[in-house]
Amino acid sequence: MHDPRRFGGPIRVDGRILLVLLLTLVALAGCDHANELESLSFPEPPRRGVADLWIPLVDGGAPMTETRVGGDVAVGRTASGLDTLRIRNVPSDTPSTGRPGVFVSIEGKEEELLNDGRITVHVAARSATASSGHAFAVAYSTNSAGNSGWRAFELSDAFQRFSFEFTVRRQTTFSGDYLGFLSDVAGEGGEVEILAVAIDKAGLVIEPPPALAAPGAATAKPEGPVTRVLTAFHDVEVKHLRLPRVHSKRGGIAQLGDGIVYVAQKGKVFFVPSLRTEGAAATYEVGVVPFDHANPVLDKFIEAHVSVLGVGLKPAREGEGNATLFVSHIGVDPAGRCVFVELHHAGLGFDATGTVRQTRDWEALYRSAPCVPIDDLRPGSLLQGGGRIVVDGDQIFLTVGDFAMDVGGGPAVGQLPEYGNGKIVRIDLVTGEATFHTTGHRNAQGLTLDGEGRLWSTE
Repeated sequence: MHDPRRFGGPIRVDGRILLVLLLTLVALAGCDHANELESLSFPEPPRRGVADLWIPLVDGGAPMTETRVGGDVAVGRTASGLDTLRIRNVPSDTPSTGRPGVFVSIEGKEEELLNDGRITVHVAARSATASSGHAFAVAYSTNSAGNSGWRAFELSDAFQRFSFEFTVRRQTTFSGDYLGFLSDVAGEGGEVEILAVAIDKAGLVIEPPPALAAPGAATAKPEGPVTRVLTAFHDVEVKHLRLPRVHSKRGGIAQLGDGIVYVAQKGKVFFVPSLRTEGAAATYEVGVVPFDHANPVLDKFIEAHVSVLGVGLKPAREGEGNATLFVSHIGVDPAGRCVFVELHHAGLGFDATGTVRQTRDWEALYRSAPCVPIDDLRPGSLLQGGGRIVVDGDQIFLTVGDFAMDVGGGPAVGQLPEYGNGKIVRIDLVTGEATFHTTGHRNAQGLTLDGEGRLWSTE
């Protein structure tokens, strides 16, 4: 019997730490096959610890990679049941800069930990082309400190471990690093199958990942007992749940029945079925909010913050059966090269099996105006986007931040009636009419109604 944690996660080897970006999410308990990684000397991680910094490339049977240049990506499976990533048809003239080839993002704490030092990238891969082996390439690219260039390796029909070193120069602004793959250096249609990727750096301290989930499903797991937190106003009980890893630094949650709806940074909507479950509760994807978070017109520092801002939920009325999910996010107008805050909504309901389904298509309910030119923004401006939501019967309140437009002598838009920024907006859900409820805000990030119907905001 195999320990499912054995072949993934950050690991300590002779004073070094290895950050493993494992592709697989399958448990190997009861598997009779030898694990393909055993012969490749991917070292064994610690058996204990928490893993907020683990980055899978396959989650719930779906690739976690993206591409700007084209290419075909599919999920494969080894003889022992490990998920793999199969890539082909990436243009061979793709540059190694920016987001190279088919890439996975390295964001947040992972990016900061790999900053300013020499890293070693390890890849376990083989040729998936029936005729013969071929060469593929890997590149590590930063947003502001250069890239490794494509590093080419000759593949065979057996998995091999390939490695290269790269010095990441010190970065002071973090908006995402990228690890990219080129399927065939010669551009002859060769397909590469990648089993695992790891990055190590001397002196790096990272905690290992949790146990891997069952095939085809992400998991949410209560981590330890409920914690009681005493505040000036209330005694709060806090329960920790480990949600699917979707490269999410922002997003929001809302309660639906006995579970919660979780909307991740780039718009994926998940449902956690039960908050009362003490064991692992199967979490599944419900849908995706339709907004453009990776448009080529965006500056790299701006794009990092084009994301979900807030989540609200209107419960189903008696006899209706369907709730309404509201999601606010930064929106992009490519033609006008400008951004705005937008509010989308869709219907959610339980089917006969108790599974949450999307019952109505996504529709845009509100968009702030005017659309703010990208050239008027600076790194971090969109962090002041607001986006908090309160649903009150047939009306909804939405905070819209000022995008820091007054920094450096720009207009104090929160005070200007011609701008939708720097406001709390009231939207009538029956008529769709939107009005400014309050003005003069910078970035209201707390919003709630008290028992007497008074609206409170904090910023």
